[in-house]
Amino acid sequence: MLRQFYYSDLFIDGQEITPYYIPQFILSGEKHKPYLNYPFIYSCNVTDWGIELHSLPYPKIGHDIAYKDIKYIDLYVVKRVWGIAWTMLIAPEFNLDLIVHTYDHDEEIEIPACFEGKRMCEKIRENGVPVYDRFHIYEQFPDAQSFRAGFAQHFLERYPALAEKYNLDDPRMGFKKPDSLKGLWKKS
Repeated sequence: MLRQFYYSDLFIDGQEITPYYIPQFILSGEKHKPYLNYPFIYSCNVTDWGIELHSLPYPKIGHDIAYKDIKYIDLYVVKRVWGIAWTMLIAPEFNLDLIVHTYDHDEEIEIPACFEGKRMCEKIRENGVPVYDRFHIYEQFPDAQSFRAGFAQHFLERYPALAEKYNLDDPRMGFKKPDSLKGLWKKS
């Protein structure tokens, strides 16, 4: 679907927002030394001028997207499972999926779901870029307490129908498109 996909830890103006959301088996216990098989874990830093995407273990790898180059952003939720085939974790997690529509291509940024994602959306909007919350996440969960209490259960119940309607991964497994169970089953 998209040529560029980034699994990212969220930062706003350089402040880390999601420090405990990235699974520890990826990070090996230290944020500055992720496990070598995962060089594609990025930081997504939302600033006053744009979005900075850089590899966590290799910060020179990456690029920036200026707000002036973005037409709009679609915000979705995606169901993620960790592991490979039979070793997958049973309980899925739900992450935020930003589809950044620039004037010449689209990029996908997956970040751990957190109420602070609302702040990220507001900051992007303040800089003139429309963010379309396709599932009305922050209307349904207007504060941190309601988000923590209801977000996961809400999407656990509704995600299969939403995934079908919006052509989303169900579930997403890997870090490259189309690493999803549906895609793997179709290959068999």
